[in-house]
Amino acid sequence: MDSSSSSSSTSTPRRHHHHHHHRRRTFLSFRRNQIVSMDQTTDHDFQTLDHFHSLISHNLLSLLPSSSSSSSSSQSSSSSHHHHLLSIPFLSKLLQSLLSFQSHFQSQLHQSLISNPPLLSRPPLDRLLSDHLDRTVKSLDILNTITQSLSSLRHSHRQADIAASALLHHPPNLIRAKTALSKLFTDDYHRATSFTHGLSFSTNRCCVDTGSALGLAVQNMNSIMAFCMWTLMAAFGVVGGPLRLEIESLVGLQDRIWEEVKKKKKGRSGGVLVELEEVERCGKALMEEMEVEVEEELGKKAMEFGEACEKLGGGLGEFERVLREVFHRIVRSRVEVQHFLDQSSRASS
Repeated sequence: MDSSSSSSSTSTPRRHHHHHHHRRRTFLSFRRNQIVSMDQTTDHDFQTLDHFHSLISHNLLSLLPSSSSSSSSSQSSSSSHHHHLLSIPFLSKLLQSLLSFQSHFQSQLHQSLISNPPLLSRPPLDRLLSDHLDRTVKSLDILNTITQSLSSLRHSHRQADIAASALLHHPPNLIRAKTALSKLFTDDYHRATSFTHGLSFSTNRCCVDTGSALGLAVQNMNSIMAFCMWTLMAAFGVVGGPLRLEIESLVGLQDRIWEEVKKKKKGRSGGVLVELEEVERCGKALMEEMEVEVEEELGKKAMEFGEACEKLGGGLGEFERVLREVFHRIVRSRVEVQHFLDQSSRASS
């Protein structure tokens, strides 16, 4: 994908990169002549690492809207949200990318176990993989919380559908519409979701000595997982601030998302999912119009509200499917990593 599709914060000029080495240490900054001292690192390890980095960069940068689509979106009506990142289609694509990264990562671990069985149970890989297992548990907790939020969102969508249908009926049923809208705006969906586990675990150990190319792969897989969970929390609940990340394409993407979160959080208590925001906006405008009961304007607002509801409901099914797939993949991955560690430990002894 053309690099112009990303924001200016996505890329850092290489001639200045060393000034920010303590903040943004990327995969590609680890040149071969910088890690010749790493034990058990072969040419094949370097090639696998480079391939993994290319996969990460390509997938993450492809999630950003192209400059042409952003330009056309800015010329469209205010109800269009194709240029926003925190949307259901974007989150679905992000989780699909996570599935791809997870498959590649598991393959790397398996190949390492075959070529050098004791490696995974030796420092620092044993510590890195133990940290990875801890992160998977916390990621599963967050995915469970998101699933609960989606159940509430489904209920809210049903109330919105009832209101839209009542108003588009001839003659419009104002009493039924007002009742549904009242339930919609007193629902828990627009309140801040309580995430009890947080993401402090993802930011405080990112600079440990990785020891090998495989160690770098583990560390970066951890960062990717943390970023995906952080993004879900930003869309549906609360995040305290950006994560400390080391993959340049992740940093650029997070910068864009965080700017979006800060803008949308003004005057809002819950998540900033764009489809949900649009239903709220159209619903409130509709309630105001219902007070004056101008038939022509009421019909127009009801149609806008109906379109917003359709956009919200249209992507939920696919998103829920991908969310379930990610949950089960992480569960299987955790079992496999533990099995790899057990095999490596037996081989080492």
